[in-house]
Order: sequence, then structure tokens, then C-alpha cells
Amino acid sequence: MHTLADKLRPEGVSYTPETWHLYLASRFLGCDEIALPGGKVIQRPHKTSALDVTEFNDLMTKAEAWAAEHNVWLEEFVE
Repeated sequence: MHTLADKLRPEGVSYTPETWHLYLASRFLGCDEIALPGGKVIQRPHKTSALDVTEFNDLMTKAEAWAAEHNVWLEEFVE
């Protein structure tokens, strides 16, 4: 997400790594509608922390493909 924040500026606007995380989670995992007091309803992306290894790898594959479509290449991390 830091790479997206550093390199991608849609319509000249920069976004934080957290914002990119929320965007990609909502795009590829979907959202839950949460009713708040006062009648307001918000959309909250599904949590990535609830994913198993296979689901998380699938999310990352989709995120990498999406980034590549926007000419951003995500680096591989080797431990």
C-alpha cells in the first residue's frame, strides 16, 4: 500500500496507504453495511485479518494485477 501511496495519484490526488488498503479491500472483498445510531448507514470493507492464507494470496494477486493496470509495480518481499 505504501508503493501505491508513493506512485499513484488519481486525478492528481494522493492517498495514504490506509486509504489504498480500504479501497482495495472494498473493491475485491466487498463491504458490510453498518447501521449507526441516528439512522446513518456506512459501508465497511471486509477485514483482511479474517482471511486465510489462500484468500489473502488471492487478494494480493488481484491487487497486484490492478496496480499493474495503473502502471504501478509492487515489489516482492523476501524474508
